[in-house]
Amino acid sequence: MPRAVAAIGRRGSDAFPQSARDVGAQVAGHAFDYLVTIERDQDRRTDGWGQAARAEWRPIARDVPCLMYTPSLGSPGRQAPGEPSDNAAIEERHLLLPPDTDITVSDRISDVTRADTGAVVYDGPMLVDQPPARRASFIDVVVKRIT
Repeated sequence: MPRAVAAIGRRGSDAFPQSARDVGAQVAGHAFDYLVTIERDQDRRTDGWGQAARAEWRPIARDVPCLMYTPSLGSPGRQAPGEPSDNAAIEERHLLLPPDTDITVSDRISDVTRADTGAVVYDGPMLVDQPPARRASFIDVVVKRIT
């Protein structure tokens, strides 16, 4: 397990942090052990019916160092095992990026991979659906993967 992820996973018990503030305190001094590509829709036109045209995703940044975690059960955006669900399952994850990263609402990220081996850790694509929370030492981005 990467050093930064191990540090985040150990807070009293094995619970993950509940807020970006907790994460910031725990990430300080640790390397971002994952990499991600950030993509942006380059075609924001509408079709003849006024509907958004088909998205044309293109990378705007490759191999961006990052760290990702999923809030512990009971946090907003999570569904308890056995709860009824609709047709789509939405999983909320937090992506931590360096503070100078260009990322906005409606961008998407590709698979999250380990920096040392290139192995996929989290499958993408995942959409950024909330404004990124910019902190002094990192950006906290809420991403959702709809399956």
